[in-house]
Amino acid sequence: MPSGKSWTLYLCVGRLIWATGGHHVVRRLYRHLSKQCPNLSLDMMVLREQSGFDYGWDYQVINILVLRKKIAKEQAKEIISQILFEILFDIVQYEARGSLSYQEECSDLAQSAMGILTLLSIKPILRKLSQMWMAWQKAKLGYLLLQAAPQLQNLDRLKQVTSPQAYDRLEKIANGKRTFRDIANLLKQDEVTVVRSLSGLIRKGFIRLISLADFPHPGLLPTHQFTSGLTMARQRPLVACVDDSYQICWEMEQIVQKAGYEFLAIQDSVRALGLLIDRKPDLIFMDLTMPIVSGYELCAQIRRVSALQTIEIVILTGNTIESLRGRLLGVSDCLSKPIQKEKIVGILHKYLAVSPAPTRNPIKHRSRQRATVQV
Repeated sequence: MPSGKSWTLYLCVGRLIWATGGHHVVRRLYRHLSKQCPNLSLDMMVLREQSGFDYGWDYQVINILVLRKKIAKEQAKEIISQILFEILFDIVQYEARGSLSYQEECSDLAQSAMGILTLLSIKPILRKLSQMWMAWQKAKLGYLLLQAAPQLQNLDRLKQVTSPQAYDRLEKIANGKRTFRDIANLLKQDEVTVVRSLSGLIRKGFIRLISLADFPHPGLLPTHQFTSGLTMARQRPLVACVDDSYQICWEMEQIVQKAGYEFLAIQDSVRALGLLIDRKPDLIFMDLTMPIVSGYELCAQIRRVSALQTIEIVILTGNTIESLRGRLLGVSDCLSKPIQKEKIVGILHKYLAVSPAPTRNPIKHRSRQRATVQV
């Protein structure tokens, strides 16, 4: 993993109240918000306020959601505790490697800036941290980092030594799109169990670990329409993208909206059919390899719904065999990954017609940091 990352810990009267920073600030907040409040969408993480970032952008998002009554105060405290635990575990890992430096800074922040922050009971967090660290060391996982993303390799050999069911499961979770923490959250398992289950394949060379960039900062983007279930009158054709990768959805949104179309991103394949029936898009881009409900299954479900039978479906895949199988399910076109702007625009022009819409200026924010722990 890249060096140069830092964490900021906030203490009040000697008690820890908040922490931020690290490798995946946006990804981490989105994961914990989704866990506590599955009905929240990413557009709720876009902030238009230009002040009040004394504790960082991510804390401000939590505080604003409480003020808007989108989440309860108790849920917010649980999210804060989970984020603190995650950051402290990362710090412990890097400390064990002897690669940390510390810097202290005293700040006199206004009481009004604290929002929902309270003096947390650190003992339960430290007790849980100690238990996980002992389990981590016992499983001999010290060389791995939870922010790494597992990706399958040596596929032909792997197919020979695993059952078809096990291979399909591995292909869905170890696809290089999710970190170990994301996978644990998806499977509703603890991180030690997940990493331990994959560590053998990592040692044998069937899984490599890659670094993922953080999600694009929602505070710097136009308001998203992610997983919105509201039926709205629209003047322009609606393009949907069903893909469990936030990065792919974000890239698709930039291309589609600049081309003048409305956009709907759906990352949860379980909820996808209901959202598609509700919104009735004019064109659907779909990933085939998704957990729980695959793109193949979803294509078959769509074609059984009379209101969706005539909608054009374009599958996104990096595999020729997948493309052929998709054709048998009634898809209109296939595009290879990684996605290319010119090809996406070509598909839009092929199946839809609309005048380009004006682009919007990004929203800019500023944040201020305090004490840091740096790698």
